[in-house]
Amino acid sequence: MPYMITKHPALIYQQEISQICKPLLKLNITYFAHVRITNDHEFSGISNNPAFIEHYLKNKYYTSDIHRIDESKIGNFILWEAIEFTEIGEQICRESASLGVHNPFTIINKGNDWTDYYHFANNTTDKRINQSYLANIGLLNSFIEYFTEQVNLSRSLSSAYRFTFNMNAPITSPIMTNFGNDTLIYDKANFFQDIKLQKKPKPLQVADVDLSKRQNEILRLVIFGKTIKEISKILDLSPRTVEHYFETIKTKFNVYSKSELIAKPSNVHCGIVITKNPCVRQVLVSVKE
Repeated sequence: MPYMITKHPALIYQQEISQICKPLLKLNITYFAHVRITNDHEFSGISNNPAFIEHYLKNKYYTSDIHRIDESKIGNFILWEAIEFTEIGEQICRESASLGVHNPFTIINKGNDWTDYYHFANNTTDKRINQSYLANIGLLNSFIEYFTEQVNLSRSLSSAYRFTFNMNAPITSPIMTNFGNDTLIYDKANFFQDIKLQKKPKPLQVADVDLSKRQNEILRLVIFGKTIKEISKILDLSPRTVEHYFETIKTKFNVYSKSELIAKPSNVHCGIVITKNPCVRQVLVSVKE
């Protein structure tokens, strides 16, 4: 185990990670980490703070951190300021702060075989950053897409996800008692379902959705019925990258599943998918088989 930690790519290739995370400084975000938890409870991740990740792994905090929470109790993001921590949670937060990780904010993407956690933080105690997170979720999601592409292009950084740590150790103490207020646990899927029962939504004007060229390609293949793995082979991308693109597409269309995506935009079936960006303006041929 100590060997795995000292040889971890997050420690060895820190300069490369820092370069990728440099755009976040424009949002006053100095810390970023990506954590992946598989359905088999294997932990892997990467961070631009080598001191913190080394301390975190050596203390095996992955066995009792927020990633151990029942996913059914977590929405699309977590504003850590709203969490009521237990003693172990407070300890992790204190030690994180001593290593320059303050005011964490987490975006969560749930896949078929794993759940991805993207942690953002800064190195000050100024809590106004929490409002900035909420105001810039779109930018943070764009950064996640950029980060994923850059890591996939780097053999050294992508190897970080082969350093896995088992999370099946018993939890001696939960990290939190609750989220402080039930209203902080978002159930967007049921919310949209409720308002659909009241009023049938108007057909989505796809021309108003800003999709990149790659997102257009993936949307077309999804409508054709292709799976994530099939799309990854067709486009020569990793399944993880395709999943991130697909999550971004669903966010832009305000849907939460493949079936809802296909059912919602009626003019997709007419073969019209146009981006607003003139640099990547794209009209796809009919998606009918």
